[in-house]
Amino acid sequence: MMGMIETLLKSKWFIFLLLLLPILLIILEGFQGGFAANPVEFVQLETGKYTLLILLIVLWISPLKVLFPQAKWLKILTRHRRMIGVTSFIYALLHFTIYLLDANTIETMLENFTRPFILSGSVAFLILLLLAITSTNWMVKKLGAKRWKNLHRLVYVATFLVFLHVIAKEKSNILLTLLYFIPLTLAEGYRFYHGYVVNKEKNVTLPNYL
Repeated sequence: MMGMIETLLKSKWFIFLLLLLPILLIILEGFQGGFAANPVEFVQLETGKYTLLILLIVLWISPLKVLFPQAKWLKILTRHRRMIGVTSFIYALLHFTIYLLDANTIETMLENFTRPFILSGSVAFLILLLLAITSTNWMVKKLGAKRWKNLHRLVYVATFLVFLHVIAKEKSNILLTLLYFIPLTLAEGYRFYHGYVVNKEKNVTLPNYL
């Protein structure tokens, strides 16, 4: 069974189809009643939800590698991390585009940007945009591996802003939001500690967080 899972995970096309699945779920749920009341709001909320979920999947990969260093399926999944990250941005792009179209006027958009809910989400989107643009192998070579890694650590800033964006949303489920973020925060804390201990044993001055 595990062999079959590992074989599927090796396929970029299989991962690509999995990443397209939320689009199909949005369409299916929409025709089952999601489009009835307010289709724009429904699609906007759903694309936002899947942006968050896929972003969390990307961020969970590194802590899981520390917790389960021998897991072959996890090592295979790591090869697709960049594609998964870019897909998270694509859903964020859909989410943000729908917001812009729904705002209608420049005045409305500028007024909305003064709200913490909109401001935090917009800045998070701009960071994800920057990370998506610099996600290519050419950009890695252009920036250099060290600078590229430092730049892409901004994903943690974007994630925190997404957290604020979700918390600040009217009628948000705060408990559910905390259940999304607290386990990841604890896992990242353990990864930080593990990296510090390992590098200290190797007499490395600066711990390698990534």
